[in-house]
Amino acid sequence: MKRALELRMAGYTYQEIATAVGYKTRQGAIMAVEALLARTLTPPAEQWRALTVERLTKVLQVFWQPMAEKDEKAAAVVLKAISDLREILGIDAPTQHELSGPGGGPVQVEHIASLVDKMTDEEVERAVAEAELLVQGR
Repeated sequence: MKRALELRMAGYTYQEIATAVGYKTRQGAIMAVEALLARTLTPPAEQWRALTVERLTKVLQVFWQPMAEKDEKAAAVVLKAISDLREILGIDAPTQHELSGPGGGPVQVEHIASLVDKMTDEEVERAVAEAELLVQGR
């Protein structure tokens, strides 16, 4: 069964796996690969992610040396594999930031009208003048 999974990771079709490993039908190869994956007790998305990471790792192993020897095509393959790995592993995912209000509580949002109501006439005039200067680019 392990050989069937290795071949699947290498990109072989189930029919090719059945022929190489000795299963009578492609269904036998499918069952063998799925049974081995099921033993890992990980959800299908994680299984796919792990399988893809293994495939890309093998791509890097094959093309790393030619890339180091200045093979431009190999370098392009290596860069693409690294990019794909970064995406699959979420390395470049945006960072989530959480804001909190005073004492770690919820952020308090006030409507501008309620803030203006609390201002004196002089404060309102000064705020309007400053906003006009900002709009004019000064």
